[in-house]
Amino acid sequence: MAFFSALISTISLVGIVSIIGVYDYYSVQDKTENDLISLSAALTVRSSAAIVTGDMASVTILLDSIATVHDITNGCIYTLGADPLDKKAINIIANYPDESAPCSSTTPTETRIIESTEMPYIDIVQPIAIRDKVVGYVYLRSNTKNLMPLQALYLGIIACLSFLGFAIALWLANVSSNRLSQRLLSLETTAHNIISNGNYSLRAQKVENDTISNVTTNFNQMLDFFQQQDTQLRDSEEKFRLINETSKVGIFQLDINGTCVYANTELSLITGLPVNEILESNWLTAIHPEDRSTVEEQWQVMLDNNQSLDLNCRLKTPQTKFIAAYVRLLRRSDGRLIGYIGAINDVSEIKNAQTQFEEMAYYDMLTGLANRRLFRNRLEHVVSNLKKEQSSLGLILVDLDRFKSVNDAMGHDAGDKLLKIVAGRLQQCVRASDTVARLSSDEFAIILPGIKNSRTTAHVAEKVLTAIQQPVLINETEQRLTASIGIAIAPQNGTDAKTIIKNADLALFHAKDNGRNNYQFFTVEMNIQLIDRVALTHDLKQAVKNSDFTLVYQPKICLKQGNLVGFEALIRWNHKIRGAVGPTEFIPVAEQTGLIIPLGRWVITTACEQLRTMYDEEIVNDSVSMAVNLSAHQFQDEHLVDFIRDRINTFDIKPGQFEIELTESVLMENFDNAIEKLEALRQLGIQISIDDFGTGYSSLGYLKRLPVNTVKVDRSFVTDIPNDKSDMEITSAVIAMAHNLNYTVVAEGVETEQQLQFLEHSGCDYGQGYFFSKPLPDHELELFCANFSLSSLRSNHST
Repeated sequence: MAFFSALISTISLVGIVSIIGVYDYYSVQDKTENDLISLSAALTVRSSAAIVTGDMASVTILLDSIATVHDITNGCIYTLGADPLDKKAINIIANYPDESAPCSSTTPTETRIIESTEMPYIDIVQPIAIRDKVVGYVYLRSNTKNLMPLQALYLGIIACLSFLGFAIALWLANVSSNRLSQRLLSLETTAHNIISNGNYSLRAQKVENDTISNVTTNFNQMLDFFQQQDTQLRDSEEKFRLINETSKVGIFQLDINGTCVYANTELSLITGLPVNEILESNWLTAIHPEDRSTVEEQWQVMLDNNQSLDLNCRLKTPQTKFIAAYVRLLRRSDGRLIGYIGAINDVSEIKNAQTQFEEMAYYDMLTGLANRRLFRNRLEHVVSNLKKEQSSLGLILVDLDRFKSVNDAMGHDAGDKLLKIVAGRLQQCVRASDTVARLSSDEFAIILPGIKNSRTTAHVAEKVLTAIQQPVLINETEQRLTASIGIAIAPQNGTDAKTIIKNADLALFHAKDNGRNNYQFFTVEMNIQLIDRVALTHDLKQAVKNSDFTLVYQPKICLKQGNLVGFEALIRWNHKIRGAVGPTEFIPVAEQTGLIIPLGRWVITTACEQLRTMYDEEIVNDSVSMAVNLSAHQFQDEHLVDFIRDRINTFDIKPGQFEIELTESVLMENFDNAIEKLEALRQLGIQISIDDFGTGYSSLGYLKRLPVNTVKVDRSFVTDIPNDKSDMEITSAVIAMAHNLNYTVVAEGVETEQQLQFLEHSGCDYGQGYFFSKPLPDHELELFCANFSLSSLRSNHST
């Protein structure tokens, strides 16, 4: 900064001195002119008086004296001639130095200075005025030769000072330039090193606190910014590299010809090709030959429409891979295409999963059979062609009887094995053109297209029943299944899939209603029965809501003592329009609709209340018990035990005086759960009976595990005694077996003295039936209990 200050100071000094010299140069001449003006003015004043008086000699003396003093080379005083219009006619009054000296002829109205450009003279003409009237003129000429040495001196001084200043300025500029060059060279060297090494940590050295230092500071600050940007860029590139190398997506870049110029490791893993091999080839060569033409077409569409590309295709690998690729165009800022960049994702697992999902969507995963969706699609397809092909089809719905109890008893794994075996047997019963489907856990369907008549369908149904009945060995245990089958024929039983399925399902319901293990064809009467059942269901809901039921009580008699020991509560429904509706008609409907739970609770509550009333009114003593029947749905109610506990506590009934009756089929539907619930009831002290014993299929192995107190011999074995010897033997055997298991025995349906005598002789403990009494309404119980006598009854029956 000092160099620049010195340079500027020197130049300024030289400039100032030069200005002063120039000023002095011109000041000498200005002074001479001012002196002439003053002299001419003095002569004018003195001449005016002389001209008026005509004293021309004094004017001449005055002019001579002034001229000698003031370096006047010549001068004159003159007036205008006789002709005023002739401006060139003048009268010279006085002349210096002699009469031959030149005189001006100009007649200005004011002072005029005339500088000669050829000669070293200055002329001045001053008008002489008297009372504002010009009467003459004074003319003086001064020689400026005497001024020239002084002016030359001034010019010399100016030239010397200028030269000296220029020399000093040149020297200072040279010194400053060298120092500036060195410092700029330092900046250049720093910049060159940064460019060569890419090291943005280098900095230029700051020497002095001047402009260059400020430039250096700004340069270093710029380097700080570049270093920060470089660090961020390197960090970003490192992150990008790590993402690329660890990404599960193959990333690539292609040049304008489609040759790969960059590929990450994952792309190599996906394609199965080394990175260097990928870089040497056109990426389309990695596409599966069957997909290549499609990819090329989509590639061209991308170019034509100037858009990115999403595609799915296969790779040409030993094991075909499915990929999803995304490609976009790379362009310069001017819009010129320079290549492509893209990503590839291996979607083979997703594709395989999609295939599996499609299989899951249409096939049952356990059995491999068609599922409900595929069944419906195929049925609709066959039905749509019936009219065109003038053909028929048979639809068979197969439901495995009591499969749930087997599944629960043996475990779900065993149940799955059983279902697979059933599926295989069903496929063996049909043609290859037929469809076998699994619709739900234990329900199957068979579509028989192109059948000639219903006998063909019946034949297949018989084969199915026979095949399912074949014993199956599961976990070293032999299992036997049966099935209920419903059949609908199209177009007779429907012209659309929905109607055909509904009718076949209705036939299946009737097959179950008819004792299971059979098949039923759909009939129009079934629809009528269905309508009636819907109406019955509606009426039943209203009856449950309004408690439109009553209980009757069947007495239970001790055959050894001949006394009354209890009652069995039986439900009755007297419909206002239908009349008396039997339990066998409305109980199944109640079970199917879920109404059995509130209905069963009403029965338990009413029976307990009735027993409490008989206790309180001393109609019976507190040794008399009350029994109620439980259906399968009631027994499966998770709140059953708590409800019974609440009822016997509410009505203060001894648990041993309350009894529940269950059929074998109810207990066998879920044997292990049944045992658990029976144990809970027995813990309360509740008595448990197996109703209708002998009509089920339970074996002694199951029977002896049941925590029950009593078995009841079904009336079907008692009715034909003594006429049917087989029934007599079965009844005797059941009584003996039950006693061996420490069960008491109740015989149902006792109506004759012969039957009573046989049961007594066989050791039966209790009896129920019309021989003792019909089921009684509550208002007849008091009279019956007061008058009951077994001996009297026998006497009455004998007469």
